[in-house]
Formats: sequence, C-alpha cells, structure tokens
Amino acid sequence: MKLSYSRLIIFLLMCCFAVTQASAFQKPAPPQTASPETVVREFYQWYIQTLNKNEEPFKKKTFVSKYATARLIAWLTKVTTGDDPLDYDYFLNAQDWGENWDKDINISSVVMQPNIAKLVVSFGNPSDPDHKLRVTLKKESGVWKIDKVDAVEEPQTGHL
Repeated sequence: MKLSYSRLIIFLLMCCFAVTQASAFQKPAPPQTASPETVVREFYQWYIQTLNKNEEPFKKKTFVSKYATARLIAWLTKVTTGDDPLDYDYFLNAQDWGENWDKDINISSVVMQPNIAKLVVSFGNPSDPDHKLRVTLKKESGVWKIDKVDAVEEPQTGHL
C-alpha cells in the first residue's frame, strides 16, 4: 500500500509540474495598441503643454519617437537644422498656438486602412475651431504613429 501512495504522490507532483511548465510556454496576448485617435490626442496634449512651459518639444526625441514615425523624425531633423529651417511649427502647421488647445482637442473624419489612418484634429470650440489639421498615421512595428501633418484649408466664403 505504501508503494501505491508513493506512486500516486509522484504522479500528482509530475502532473502539477507538467501543468506549470505548459502554462509557462504559452504566448502572452499581444499588447493592445492605442487607437489613432488616442495617439493624436495624447501627443497634442503633451506637445501643447510642453510649448506652454516654453520648452521645445521636438528636442525631447525619446518622447516624440513614441508618437512620430522614424521617417518623420529624420525628415524634421533635416529641415529644422539646415541652412533654411522651417519658419513654423510643423506639428501645428502654425507659428502660434492657443494656450488652452491642450484642453480642447477634437478628433473627426477618421478614415482607417490596415496600416494607415487619416483624421482631422481641431483645437478650440468643436463648432467653431481655432485651428484644424489633417494628420496621417502609419503603423510602425504594430504601433500607430504620426507620419504627416497638413493644414486643413477652409473653403473661402464670399466674393472678393
């Protein structure tokens, strides 16, 4: 009888060990990536708050690289350090910004494709925004990142 209890205990220990080892080899679920809307909102909140502190956001490359593609960062580095640097803020497509824009970020017109997303971000009152941008994001290593920023041209009203 002692022999069978010993075998039972060994068998149970082996089962526990096998279950533990099997679970150790399971792949963890892939991390959920933030949506393009979330990426843009988080980036512009940080960006404008940084500008409001009289700091230069683009100099914080480690942080910018979390939100912008490597291609965009390389291009911006080139065009902001050359003989004829940009005379406006690329990410705002403007020379000035509203201090409260970080609190009034609105996202609309989202168009999704497998690896590209385009959306409009506006600052200020949603029904009469102060400023609008068209932002293109690309997936880089499975993460949505800003790849291009353009001004949204408003149609002209009235006649000259």
